[in-house]
Amino acid sequence: MIVENNLGNLLTPVRQCFNKAEDELLGDLPDVYVQVVLARNDAGELVHTGCYVGDDLETYLEAARQSREENITVLDEPIDKIVCVMQGDEFFSTWVANKAVYRTRMAIADGGELLILAPGLTRFGEQDDVDALIRTKSADLVLSMDPLDWASQLRAMLSHDIYPPFGGSLQRAAQVATGKLLVVVSSQDHMVTPGPALAFAQAANAETLIIEGDCGHLLFECDNGKVMAKVREFLAPEPTSPQPAGNRVVDPRK
Repeated sequence: MIVENNLGNLLTPVRQCFNKAEDELLGDLPDVYVQVVLARNDAGELVHTGCYVGDDLETYLEAARQSREENITVLDEPIDKIVCVMQGDEFFSTWVANKAVYRTRMAIADGGELLILAPGLTRFGEQDDVDALIRTKSADLVLSMDPLDWASQLRAMLSHDIYPPFGGSLQRAAQVATGKLLVVVSSQDHMVTPGPALAFAQAANAETLIIEGDCGHLLFECDNGKVMAKVREFLAPEPTSPQPAGNRVVDPRK
């Protein structure tokens, strides 16, 4: 689920899943929802601005409409440079401070600059076990990467689009891929989501390997053995059928 499908939209993919689960599995429960809206006043203080109580979807939608009106700023043009301040008394982990990235994603121009000031950061994850897991799994990878190189990779991922030369058509682009194609994705990759790659693989009639689990974007670190086994299988030469004796070509010089 990309950012564009979530920010500013009242019915996001996650919300639609929640609604479906409620309709099909929880419809007989006498539940009541209390939706509270928060926004900052003229003094920059976070205050309550609305409260909606009810047992239906419209209760949520009314609160969401007010929250969108009070908390989302719509710009006429993208911004070349954004300075985002993550308050030191509220944002203590990079997990939460990453809001500075996705909340500005749709406002910043391609190739723009994002400067994040987060004086309160002391940890990676919010909970102790999550923080320890992140440190164990990714600390070596993060510390070994050049931040400028990482930033270049992110800019490349955000701007990479193979469809414009084909009039924006996935089908026309897939027709160019005439050779054997193997697409490897992680179902939990939230950095480079697997949806577009799988859609292209289907259009190009490509072979796919979908890695399940919690490794996400680090699948080549966690599931390297499984990936390499599939790649070897994919690259292995296809067995050839023995040629019938009557059709064999015999070199008379031998």
